[in-house]
Amino acid sequence: MNIFSILNKEDYLQIKGQIAFALVGIFLATGIYVGAESLATNSLNDLRTAQREFDDSRSRVELIEEEEATVIEYIERYQILEADGLMEDEDRLLMYELIAQIRAENNLFPVGLNIAQQATQNLSYPAGLREPGDPVSLNSSIIKLTLPLLHEEDLTRLINGLLDSPGLFQTKQCNITGQRQNARKFIVLSQHFSASCEILWYSFDLDPSPPPAFGY
Repeated sequence: MNIFSILNKEDYLQIKGQIAFALVGIFLATGIYVGAESLATNSLNDLRTAQREFDDSRSRVELIEEEEATVIEYIERYQILEADGLMEDEDRLLMYELIAQIRAENNLFPVGLNIAQQATQNLSYPAGLREPGDPVSLNSSIIKLTLPLLHEEDLTRLINGLLDSPGLFQTKQCNITGQRQNARKFIVLSQHFSASCEILWYSFDLDPSPPPAFGY
């Protein structure tokens, strides 16, 4: 039997307070439940956000520690390169003066000097490096030297004088040809040989220009 079928209007009026109280209780319970679910969801989202921020902070700290270790490991090498002038732009006028000084110190015949156009190559960082640093380019120019020789040692004096100077140089090739094919004894102070050498002149650029758009 349905209980609502035996209740009349007067019965409903008598229990209307209880019904209203029950309805209010239901609404309150529903609101509390919904609020609790929302609070739990927001708390979970906040926890996940805090965890991501913590992981990001820890990664940044680890990266800073790695960079600090790298700086400590290579700082002396960098200081040596900087002291040798490898971090500066080429000073071609100074190169002409240097060759003239080496020639004068070793009493050499006049030296011809030609410096080719500088080439640039961007250096790549090791694969797997999490945060590569700023771009670095390696610049190189070919120095071509020509000079007459009294004997072969004149050439070694010139090359050694250049290699012992501040900078990074690499001998690419050298050629010596005889000028007096019939001479048996070099008793005359003359140009018995001629020599030509190509020397690679290196430097580093820590602030290279960006590559041109579309590769040209």
